[in-house]
Amino acid sequence: CETIIAAGVESVKEFTNAKSITAARGLEHKRGEQRVIATSNPAVVLYDSDSFPNLVEDFKLALNPPPPVTYPRVLVFDTEVAGKKLIKKLLEHDGPIATDLEGRNTHIECAGFSIDGTSAFVLTRRAIVANWDSFKALYESDKQWIWHNGIYDVKLLKQNDIYSRIVDDTYAMSYVLDERTQGVHGLKYLARTQLGWKNYETDEIDEYFETGKLPDDIATFYDYNGYDCGATFQLFNLLEERAKKDEVYNLYKHHMVPFFNAIVDIELRGFHFDHIAAADLNEEIVLPELRRLRKRMAEITELDLFNPASPKQVSAWAYDTCGLVHSLKSTRKKSFERSFAKEVRTEIEEDRFDCKPKFKERLKEFASLHASWAEIDKQRGTYIESLIKQVNEDGKLYASFNPCGTVTGRPSSRNPNFLNITRTGRNIVPAIRTLFKPSPGNVIIQGDYSQAELRVIAKLSGDKELQGIYKDTNRSLHKETATAFYGSDYTKDQYVKSKNINFGVCYGQSAFAFAQMYHMPREEAQAYIDNWFKKFPDVLAWIKDTHVRINKEQYLANPFGRKRRFHLITEENLQDTLREGVNFLPQSTASEFTVCAVVELNEAGVPVINTVYDSIIADVPKDESMEVAQ
Repeated sequence: CETIIAAGVESVKEFTNAKSITAARGLEHKRGEQRVIATSNPAVVLYDSDSFPNLVEDFKLALNPPPPVTYPRVLVFDTEVAGKKLIKKLLEHDGPIATDLEGRNTHIECAGFSIDGTSAFVLTRRAIVANWDSFKALYESDKQWIWHNGIYDVKLLKQNDIYSRIVDDTYAMSYVLDERTQGVHGLKYLARTQLGWKNYETDEIDEYFETGKLPDDIATFYDYNGYDCGATFQLFNLLEERAKKDEVYNLYKHHMVPFFNAIVDIELRGFHFDHIAAADLNEEIVLPELRRLRKRMAEITELDLFNPASPKQVSAWAYDTCGLVHSLKSTRKKSFERSFAKEVRTEIEEDRFDCKPKFKERLKEFASLHASWAEIDKQRGTYIESLIKQVNEDGKLYASFNPCGTVTGRPSSRNPNFLNITRTGRNIVPAIRTLFKPSPGNVIIQGDYSQAELRVIAKLSGDKELQGIYKDTNRSLHKETATAFYGSDYTKDQYVKSKNINFGVCYGQSAFAFAQMYHMPREEAQAYIDNWFKKFPDVLAWIKDTHVRINKEQYLANPFGRKRRFHLITEENLQDTLREGVNFLPQSTASEFTVCAVVELNEAGVPVINTVYDSIIADVPKDESMEVAQ
């Protein structure tokens, strides 16, 4: 045969030598005289609708090889005179310009440009420095700059006092056309799958991004930069037409692009972190307590070298030595067989388990100690020590935000993740958020949309009773739920559970899940769900209508035009698909409100430094705080 389709991780590794399916996809690999096309195991799509478009693309590549592709001709400008001529030409050009920077930290190594996709021009570091003022004027001019994930590039320019902006961005455009987040929007990936290009990112280029070492053959570095620009221009023409046809262009142009520009400013501002107080907390409280807990667990297990961080060692002692038996049922997404996860520890602590009689009390104490150890160790590793390592010389943490990081439109964050910083204390560890501080002379102001998702559900469903609660300032949905579920003397913890119940019912949580989570008979859990919907019948009608739309249209669109596409609905993924669809509408709509507010505040000069779900955080001078708060 002429073509081999390598389906699944093992076959892809065997036939292509690639490290992953994602790295191998979209390319024609060779095995002797045979073509090899990499794809996922077809069985995966039965459970994962989002993997189906990849499978289709891969089989198209296997059965219909792409026509010859157009690679840009790269011209390098390495002198003052040549650089001056190119900048003049670009300043006089009145059409769109695809552009890309290569650099690390605040250092610009080269800048590439393409005005037609068939050719690209690269300014070297020497030419840039020799023409710095005109280089600055070029990027600050009123051009239609097209970037691919231009947040990094525009931030790099601003770090060099060049105030450019994102006018168009093929990363954002790809995202509104395909909300999946598993690596399908990278420039090299899109060049392979949409343009038919071969991979042009060499090992030497990868080494530069990791270490800063330029390739020995510098021409390959400039070619790489030029190819980025040519690919961006070609993708822009292709994706712009698709976005208009799919009716997501307005979302892209008037929502995503302004948010990209706001993210540039948010990332540049950073967030002060008291790393000294964090280090003191770690040394004086956290580490001593972890040592104490570990010592006591070693005594209980009678294992001198006991490691509570080893799931294998913990499971062996609990299940093999103690004979642990519990009634938790595993699901497709989570297995409780030989697990000592939080749910299992709770079963033990609340005496819903069985084991060898002589180990019962020891196992209960061990579960309590291990729960404390796990909670404290999570704070130590994920937050305290990790954040200390990432603090900049100016005492700030600078996160990277991805406006295309979730299917709902909510941004994600990494290095560090500002979205999951704990707001309340955990065991002996105070809230990590208290270690985040305002800049000198400033105060932190935080605003949020109260119960935004539930309010959206009230609006979209038209449920008069639910709307009535939100229109009446004397009523509270969560308080009413807590009273109905636990009585009028409910605790703070029960109030929090009631909040989760309200969201859970709306988002399709099953009676089985409620029963396991709140330790009640499944019949009682189902009765509670039924009673909730009796009180809010139009919410149930809206959920059922949403299910019908998903099955009929295979996509949903929120009021802002953002879409969630369901590419293949099967018996295996139907329930997950319906549940995700109902979740998407309120979550994405609430997210749009926050994004719009972030953009508006940033354009008004408010120094926003973080956005977490439905809240916005700003680092504001004290004398402006009242005005900003209002």
